[in-house]
Amino acid sequence: MGGAGLTTGGFYAHFQSKTAMDVEIVRTMLRPLHGLEGLDDVPSFDWLQRAVKRYLSVAHRDNLEGCPYPAVLSEIASAPDEVRRAFAEALERRVAAFEPHVPGTAVLARQRALATMALTIGGLLLARAAQGQPISKEMLMACRRWALPETQGDNSRPPRTAR
Repeated sequence: MGGAGLTTGGFYAHFQSKTAMDVEIVRTMLRPLHGLEGLDDVPSFDWLQRAVKRYLSVAHRDNLEGCPYPAVLSEIASAPDEVRRAFAEALERRVAAFEPHVPGTAVLARQRALATMALTIGGLLLARAAQGQPISKEMLMACRRWALPETQGDNSRPPRTAR
């Protein structure tokens, strides 16, 4: 607070309640579509491939200031309705960004976009938790492969680690 020139009481006075402050924090943290910058003019499947590979990369795993979703999910799950609503709005924006880029298959584009969100965010969260262990990088590669089954011929994945 001192760096911002505010006292703690002065800061909290900007919000009607702690919940209102939490809603604003969620909106501010999750509004940007982290990792999707510079992809506006990329063709659909290439867009999806680049977005997933960026997200499920060792560099992104190691950047704890990257995507805030993994850091806030457990807190949001038990937050008041207004906070969960702000989160759902941000998640809808992210899913909507993916939806036009997923190929048509037996799975609807929206269903694949939702599954891609779960797979990428969950995979990154698990990889961060296991950082420094072989399974961490294996988790990133496995999630990439499932999120992008069209790239099965991609030889860039590492060999499976021994158990």
